[in-house]
Amino acid sequence: MLQQLNIQKPTPNSENQLFNSISINHRGSYINPEYILLILERANEIIKKPSLKSLLPKMLALMIEVIQGDIGILYLLDKGTNELVIQTIGGNFKDEAQVGTRLKNDVGVVGTAVEQFEPIISADLNQENRWFPKIESKNALQHSRAITFPLSIDGKPIGAVQIFDYAITDFKLLFLLGDQLSAEIYKTINLEKAKRSNRKLQTLIEYMEKTSGNLDRKLLLELVTEQVATLLDAEESSIILMASEDKNNSLRVTTKRDTNSLEDPDDSQAPTIKTEIITEKGPRQPRTLNSHNLGTGFLSNSTVVRPLNSQARPDDQEQATPDNGKITGVLMAHNKQDGFFDDEDAQFLDIIANQASSMLLISKLYDDNNELFIDVITALVAAIDAKDPYTQGHSKRVSDLSVLIGKKFDFSETDLRNLQIGSLLHDVGKIGIPDQILQKPSALTPDEYKLVKQHPAIGKNIMGQVKMLSDALPAIAEHHERLDGSGYPYGLQGKEISLIGRIVAVADVFDALTSDRPYRKAQTYSEALEYLRSRKWAIYDQWCVEALVDIVARKK
Repeated sequence: MLQQLNIQKPTPNSENQLFNSISINHRGSYINPEYILLILERANEIIKKPSLKSLLPKMLALMIEVIQGDIGILYLLDKGTNELVIQTIGGNFKDEAQVGTRLKNDVGVVGTAVEQFEPIISADLNQENRWFPKIESKNALQHSRAITFPLSIDGKPIGAVQIFDYAITDFKLLFLLGDQLSAEIYKTINLEKAKRSNRKLQTLIEYMEKTSGNLDRKLLLELVTEQVATLLDAEESSIILMASEDKNNSLRVTTKRDTNSLEDPDDSQAPTIKTEIITEKGPRQPRTLNSHNLGTGFLSNSTVVRPLNSQARPDDQEQATPDNGKITGVLMAHNKQDGFFDDEDAQFLDIIANQASSMLLISKLYDDNNELFIDVITALVAAIDAKDPYTQGHSKRVSDLSVLIGKKFDFSETDLRNLQIGSLLHDVGKIGIPDQILQKPSALTPDEYKLVKQHPAIGKNIMGQVKMLSDALPAIAEHHERLDGSGYPYGLQGKEISLIGRIVAVADVFDALTSDRPYRKAQTYSEALEYLRSRKWAIYDQWCVEALVDIVARKK
């Protein structure tokens, strides 16, 4: 409560001119300049530790005290939505439920004060017809008068303060505190924004390091959506890609990251997106959308969108559309955790989308080349298998089984690709074995068998000259090695045998046992599995055998 002293206003001089210029004349009394100094010192103490969470309520309480008000409300302007948001309520009556409430900046008394950029003194609230019915009128019914004034910096509004039932009618000191508060709000917001931006930039750098050179499409999509949700503080992010086989050029959800649930989306229920979203403003124009049903099945009150494109160049003036093949999808973030997306969020999304577009294009080219490479290998292997009618299709079947086992071990896409190629080529060394030995209908002599046992080493030597096959070589070299050291060609034991080698060994034996040979008939699946089970731990890897058993049971 203000202390009012019955003293005469002193003569202005250089030391007390500032205080006298804001001295408040109330009921014939003057405020002691020392009190003004005390108020300003208290304000300086409040702003020493800049944090909106502590700054706003404390400064509002001080302003209420200065004019002996009943309650006060402090609003800040959300530039992204042009709405005034209640940040804090102080004084004798605190309706915390109102905190966070949004008002358009051109409605009500507070909106008028901000729009007209001048204080509004409502001396008799019964005669005030500008109250916003849902919020301000509720407060007005309980009070007799109010002062509402904008907070601004460099002539631009950043918020407003509203104080009810004040006793002091000279507002010079109040407005001075308001100016000081505005400067601190501006400084604090920008400081916090700079800190957030620095954290985001650091996170963005780490993300770009993770994704650069990553050709695993599934992992790339997961990384992108994870980083978008983290950087933009979004409840959910999603990548929606165009299916190349879809004649209607529709877009479907490919992957999404929900901060509440990290489960993969149900592809059978994947919603489509309206193509107008990505053609309305061009392929490189990020946008924030509020209260918008995007046709994706996601209900969003705030969404930022960035199209993905694969062929459009910066100097290409032609409008990219799904029809001309330049737009390949959309990167989206939904529902900012605190507030609405802003231009900075759109800029970060733009950076991520640009890199994602490039990496997805490179990944696709790599997949296309890899597919061609595998087709060539498959043709080569088929030619080798054809040398022996009893082994025709053997390499393909071993490869298929090996990949299924690899998936049981949660292999990455890269490891699965190496396993697929290595298992396809596991018998490529037989190209160095004479046909009369491979096709011999009777038992092999010791010398012939010794020669056949060299085919893994021959295959390794042949394919070792292909640099990109280096990680696939263990499947070729080790598929006849055994845990007890009884295998060939190197007599490896236990952990000396790579996991890829152990997987292909089990798949190879199973297919061999269940295929006809010149010297025996094929065994049943059950017989072949029993054979492997009886030799796990000692000869074959237990987990590889159990994985195969489960696969056969499911595929039978």
